[in-house]
Formats: sequence, C-alpha cells, structure tokens
Amino acid sequence: MQNKKCLKCQNVNIPEANFCRTCGVELTNDDSFVITNEQIESNEIEMTSKYPALKTISNLFSFFAWVTGFCFFVMIVFMIVQLSNNSNEFVFLYLVSTIAGGFLSVLFLLFFAEVINLFIDIEKNTRLK
Repeated sequence: MQNKKCLKCQNVNIPEANFCRTCGVELTNDDSFVITNEQIESNEIEMTSKYPALKTISNLFSFFAWVTGFCFFVMIVFMIVQLSNNSNEFVFLYLVSTIAGGFLSVLFLLFFAEVINLFIDIEKNTRLK
C-alpha cells in the first residue's frame, strides 16, 4: 500500500487514513498525491519540519557552544602566558578551573542542541509510520 500526502500541510499519512492526522483535512484517493515508501526512503519527498523554531534554537545552542569554546580557548592561552610571566599559584588554579568550566560549558550546550535534534528526528520518523 502507498502512503497518502495531505494537500494542506504536506504531512505523509498511512494508506488507510481518511483524514490527515496533523491538520484533520479529509484525504483524497487521487493517485497523484500518493507517495510510495521508496520515494520517502530515497529522499525524493522532502519532509517539511513541523518545528522550525526548535531547529533554530538547536542551531543557536550549537553556535553558542562554538563561540563559548573559542572564548575559553583564548582565555586559556592568555592564562598560560600569564603563568609563564609570573609563578603565581592562583593563575594555575584559574587555568585548571577555566579548562574544566569551558569543557563542561561547551559539552552541555552541544548536548542540549543534540537532544533537541533528537526529538525533532523522532517526531519526523514517527510521522512516516
């Protein structure tokens, strides 16, 4: 059997569906709007994202992670230069805490970005079933 594509929201529905499960519009039995599983798997049919705001937030998390990582890298280089100029034990502690804090900050920002992408992908995959 072939999947049915909604004319209003472009959602791909199961073959037995009479109404779109996303927007509720009645689905036609016109063969020109029937989509095969092979078309979906070969990416001939582009699935529209239902959550563009979440995708934007995920991209912002990734962007801020890279900016944060760059800033912490600059701070670490600056502290290494300071450590070589004077042998203050507090500079070494600041260096270690900056490395740990920078690594964890970047890791958590990238983690949240990937979790959002995971939820978007799960939603997209469940829409195809």
